[in-house]
Amino acid sequence: LSKLINKACEVGLLKGFHVGNSRSPHLLVSHLLFTDDTLIFCSPSESDLGYLRCILLLFEATLGLKVNLAKSSLIPIGEVPNIHLLARFFGCEVCALPS
Repeated sequence: LSKLINKACEVGLLKGFHVGNSRSPHLLVSHLLFTDDTLIFCSPSESDLGYLRCILLLFEATLGLKVNLAKSSLIPIGEVPNIHLLARFFGCEVCALPS
């Protein structure tokens, strides 16, 4: 999954976000993998979520593992006016970061 996401970022399908300062401007974070969880960072657009959906389907088909979107959620960072529409498009729920 990590290689698929990295490749999608390389070719510009997913964007992730840049971290660091002027000495490290090219550090891009697109995803974080944990034992049984994955965080994927992308733009809040139908195109990015569509590409992400394709990546997950390819991952499922290649490895025979199932991604359960019903147990997945979109967590917006900042104001995302169409977040509920995007969640329906992606097939998951909307959650929020703790405040």
